[in-house]
Amino acid sequence: MPPGKNGTSARPAVIAHAHCGERSTGTPPFRVPTHTASPRFGLALTLVAAGCLAAGCGRRTTVIVETEPAGAAIWVGPRLAGPSPQTLTLQGKEPIQVRASHPACQDASTTVDPRQLPPDRRLVLRLAPKPSFSIQCLSKPCDADVFLDGEYRGKTPLTLTGLEQSTVELIFRAPDREQVRRSVTLDPQNANPVIEVTLKSLAEPYYRQEIKDNPGVMANYVDLTHHLILEQRYADGMSVLADGIRLVLRKPDVEDAGRLWAEIEKIIERQYLYGSTEDLKPVRILLRDMLAAMLTESPKGDPQLFAQYATVLDELDQRDTAVQVMKDAWTKFPGDRTLTQLAKRKRLPLK
Repeated sequence: MPPGKNGTSARPAVIAHAHCGERSTGTPPFRVPTHTASPRFGLALTLVAAGCLAAGCGRRTTVIVETEPAGAAIWVGPRLAGPSPQTLTLQGKEPIQVRASHPACQDASTTVDPRQLPPDRRLVLRLAPKPSFSIQCLSKPCDADVFLDGEYRGKTPLTLTGLEQSTVELIFRAPDREQVRRSVTLDPQNANPVIEVTLKSLAEPYYRQEIKDNPGVMANYVDLTHHLILEQRYADGMSVLADGIRLVLRKPDVEDAGRLWAEIEKIIERQYLYGSTEDLKPVRILLRDMLAAMLTESPKGDPQLFAQYATVLDELDQRDTAVQVMKDAWTKFPGDRTLTQLAKRKRLPLK
């Protein structure tokens, strides 16, 4: 070997390779380069190696992570390790964060400390089921199409079940109706909301505009009344009927006046699907009050107006009043055919 500065042979300073608990893989031991290492540098490396041994650097431990239910995705920090059961290798003594995720469950997470592992090196994470939410969807009229976040789900009345906590968008659609949107937030405080909407008719604005533009056309009043009664908007229907009656009283020979009285007869005689007899009674009361108001407004009246008023009174079991109305009408319109036919059909005396 070449001589050193002091005349002695320089020997390489060999530092023992610190395996830190690992078996040798055949890698040659770490050697300081062939130049002479200073005593201070050698001492520093020795201290590092000793510190690593003392701290357990490189020590590997395994743990098996299982989940209930099985098959959940196992995450170590931001890294996906794979589905459970999953064997994790822990390096050193630093704790790691483990999280389990399953589509049907709430996430479960824990801190795994290599120094505090169970004897069997197994860890079980139990995932609680996700809370289930539902939305009850109702509409007027019914049979509206319901879309949840753009996906068709059925017709009203409809209950959407198995929903997750989130904010969703509902869309209600029906032919000849304005579309309705609703944003619904599902959370523990609003787990099973009831969403009821009214889809406004596209026909109603048309009929009202026709009445405005052509106030002397009876068909517009009748068509709008018919539409409103089908919508079960009875008070609004009575208001339109009253306007139609005013037109008849001003112009007794107006075209389609017969359609107006026929529409009133349909309401009285239960030709609409009101429901039970008890459901029909409030509608008849609305009609009775409207007809009474018309006779107060125009005392001279019209034979048909008196006849319809007497008919609805009779249907409401107010026969004595109905008889008096018929007698008053006969005094004003003696011999009128409409009154005669009604008196015969309902057995209402005219004198």
